[in-house]
Amino acid sequence: MSIFICYMFFLLFSPLLIAGLDDCTTTWCSKGGPIIGFPFRNKFLQPEHCGYPGFNLYSNESNETVLELPFSVKLVSNIIDYVSQKIQLYDPDGCLPQKLLHLNLSASPFHFFENPLYDYVLFNCSATNRAMDYIIHCPAVAGYQVYAIPSYSYSYSYSDDYPLTSCTKIHEISSVPWYTFDQNDLHLKWSEPYCSHCEVQGKICSLDNNKSGTQCTSKPKIHRSGTIGAFLLVGTLVALYYVYSSSRIKKENQATIEKFLEDYRALKPTRFSYAEI
Repeated sequence: MSIFICYMFFLLFSPLLIAGLDDCTTTWCSKGGPIIGFPFRNKFLQPEHCGYPGFNLYSNESNETVLELPFSVKLVSNIIDYVSQKIQLYDPDGCLPQKLLHLNLSASPFHFFENPLYDYVLFNCSATNRAMDYIIHCPAVAGYQVYAIPSYSYSYSYSDDYPLTSCTKIHEISSVPWYTFDQNDLHLKWSEPYCSHCEVQGKICSLDNNKSGTQCTSKPKIHRSGTIGAFLLVGTLVALYYVYSSSRIKKENQATIEKFLEDYRALKPTRFSYAEI
């Protein structure tokens, strides 16, 4: 019976064992969403060693894959290309220029892969202004319009080509692609850690033993949780057979003892007293 108790104890804690083995396996936030694998990790479900610093993703209430960039800029990812090491992001609120006001990629492992990059100056102007070439639709204030003027032309911004009368300078945005104010998408790339060669070889990229670099390891032929699952299935069948056999043997022994007592009572001589004779 002690063997059975030990097995049941193992069965009780087996989910923890499986979780411990598979804590770094690839995951996702929703079907059809990007796969979350190294160097990324789901920061609420996986330990830190499953990813690389700055590559933290998580699922929001809509099961979208969210990447938080410095400083507190939260964008949703719809594509992650691990071979080219590129990630495509968009603003779920539909106002990417508003997020760019607070974005600082120098404090993150990501950078724009488009060149050249431009600096812009944002102006808040009255609705009567007609510099339509650089108008952006957000952020906006009722009765006013926001314009993004390239810095290289800012010195001429009060000429006939850039009529910015009745305008107030509100912000500067540095080193962004030209399309930033026309689209709601952002395309970023990372150089470190370098894992493209692992992906091309069909191998898994992960931190090395020193936690200072990366290494390529072969994908297991059999999923470990599947192996443990098969072991648990076989073990459960063995345990059930053990319980059945123990119960049957106990019943057989009980029947043998009862039959022995009946035979003993039948063969036991009867004693009579002198008075009864």
